[in-house]
Amino acid sequence: MELSHSPFLYVLKAGLWGFLPEAPIPMKLSDAEWSILLSQASAHAVEALVSDGAGLLPEDSRPSFRQLAPLAMAVDSIERGNEMVNAVLKPMAAFWKKSGITALLLKGQGLAGMYTKSEHRTPGDIDWYFPGKENFIKALSLIQSRGFAPEIDGDGDFHYNIRGVVVEHHKRWCDISSPFKRGTFSAIEEEYGYSQGPDFMTLAPLTNLIQLNVHILKHVLIMGVGWRQLCDLALATKHYCGQYSKDEYAQAIGQLGLMRWTRLLYGVLSKYLGTDCAWMPVNPLENRDTDRLAELIMRCGNFGRGSGKKMMGSYLSSSLLMIRYVPGEEIWRPIVLAWNRWCQLFRRK
Repeated sequence: MELSHSPFLYVLKAGLWGFLPEAPIPMKLSDAEWSILLSQASAHAVEALVSDGAGLLPEDSRPSFRQLAPLAMAVDSIERGNEMVNAVLKPMAAFWKKSGITALLLKGQGLAGMYTKSEHRTPGDIDWYFPGKENFIKALSLIQSRGFAPEIDGDGDFHYNIRGVVVEHHKRWCDISSPFKRGTFSAIEEEYGYSQGPDFMTLAPLTNLIQLNVHILKHVLIMGVGWRQLCDLALATKHYCGQYSKDEYAQAIGQLGLMRWTRLLYGVLSKYLGTDCAWMPVNPLENRDTDRLAELIMRCGNFGRGSGKKMMGSYLSSSLLMIRYVPGEEIWRPIVLAWNRWCQLFRRK
């Protein structure tokens, strides 16, 4: 079966957009087939979306109670996870503001509101970006003064745990590896600024779309990425349509050397997730490489969870594809990762 006709992707698209796709409804699946589909949902961290999509199917095409029971438990866990993250996030945002710290929320709960049911986006860490060296150091110092002991990670950022929620401090808003592109990212940040929401600050629409794009690229290159991250970008693409200049986005992406990769990525969103091309900032690319990238995503799962591969194994499996689209990142990513690991070990000694 072609991946584009996968029952998993059909049900996922239904849950993502809130209606059944135009493609023919899959034939009634057996318990064994539903078990495979739900294991795929778990590997890609989209159980709640799949649950929503399954609820839209004709009654005789829905999973049996035997399959629904563990799915309901997974959805309940996702909803409780969102409550736990929000209970940490909102007081933190108020704390940064009161302390005079400029803190921007990256990804995560900043995207949850774009979903039909915000509580059905599988939550992750709380990622804060602190613009400016002094601002970053001040935020880290304040956390340490409150009794937390942040640890440095492989990218040179810091993380710690608050009531079971991992919080990360980032020095940069984007995960680009090439040192020659960082000046361009700084110029883009300065040009478009930030957006102030009711509870926290985020990147501006154009910058946020670039950040989500490059975040997916980073994980394709090193450990694998799942449909969860693609769903984030699909909904953000729809949400931000009309709030920024597509020409300016294309210009920025071109300056970063990411146009071919971006068209490939949006080709996957169009063909496999049903994202409307009218919302997209660039024309999607649809060729055999689009299918290869989708197959790689399907195989790897959320941060490599589906394939069980180690970081380097995932990197090797994608390198033949990615070297044609992002040769600079393909070369620089392992170099930067190895350098950061060495620095991390040196600091610990």
